[in-house]
Amino acid sequence: MLAAAILITLSWLAIAFLAPRQYPLHHDTPANFWYSLTGIKLPGAPAPDFHGNFAIIDRDRLLYGWQYQFAVYPDYPYQTVSLEEAARDFPAIERELKRRAALNDPNDDIAIAYKRWVEDQAYEASTFGATPPTPVYSVSALLPFIDQAHAKWTWPDGSPRLPQSHYDNFQTGLVHVANAARLYWATITFEALLFPALILFAFWPFIHRQRFRRKLLHLTLLPLLLYLPAWLGYCNSASPAFPLGGILYPYFNNSLFAPLDNHEWEFRVLSHLPPIFYPITQGRTLSYADYYTWKPSLPRQVGPINVALLCALAAGTCLTSAALRRLYQKLHRPPQGFPVLPTQPAPPSPIPPTSQ
Repeated sequence: MLAAAILITLSWLAIAFLAPRQYPLHHDTPANFWYSLTGIKLPGAPAPDFHGNFAIIDRDRLLYGWQYQFAVYPDYPYQTVSLEEAARDFPAIERELKRRAALNDPNDDIAIAYKRWVEDQAYEASTFGATPPTPVYSVSALLPFIDQAHAKWTWPDGSPRLPQSHYDNFQTGLVHVANAARLYWATITFEALLFPALILFAFWPFIHRQRFRRKLLHLTLLPLLLYLPAWLGYCNSASPAFPLGGILYPYFNNSLFAPLDNHEWEFRVLSHLPPIFYPITQGRTLSYADYYTWKPSLPRQVGPINVALLCALAAGTCLTSAALRRLYQKLHRPPQGFPVLPTQPAPPSPIPPTSQ
């Protein structure tokens, strides 16, 4: 009971320590946002970091990042900036975009996107009335045109850099990041309940002094229960990259034990399991159907064969420890002293006859 209580406390302390760091969204500056989207450096702003090119509108904020879910290199953190903050610098951005559009550079995709946005604004003004748009509305209306420009990027020979389906996945991935971040409390709650449940399951037969077969069964099934949430859609990120998908659980998933490569039938089986924990998985995620498709580009995953090896290892460890304990008890007998003769009480003395 003491060992189980200590491990549960340590798991809760680890979750409390990692929870702020594992949150997938980080607040950024408007200068970084505009440089990330357009390559324009605002005057007087510090040297911006390059975070990515894709952005979505998430209620009253903008969420952006390089959400390329098929790469195995680490992702950059996902950044957010409020629409009002981005709108304050929009006049300066618009002046620079107008200057670049006047150059008529056919390779400047952002300037071409700006010209299409201006034409769309002019069409709306002529059709619905010349109502001057607010800066917040202008930022919201300009984003789709920039995304279209990114989707039409080509190499010097004219071939597309990425298929159109990949850009759709960028948007889908960012939408998942935004929705999952709102359920971060559910992610914390899930792991705060999962690890104590696994620890109690492992120690239960020892606490209640049950038979050896019950102890062996619990320890053997422990690896299966540990990786079952990942097979059901939790924290199934393609690589140990930021963000990892969960809080404490990612440090056990796909990195603790994967000595063998997965076979195709393993991916086929896992791709048919319901991803019930997908909504609370933070950051970049992939389904096991994607794993099967992109297997050559992904690191080793913990599949049924690897878990079976873990279960066999746990069973072998338990059996070996029990055999060693019996051998020690057999060879290490308690020392014996001189034999002690049993003493018997003396027989009672006969009662002398009484004189008559």
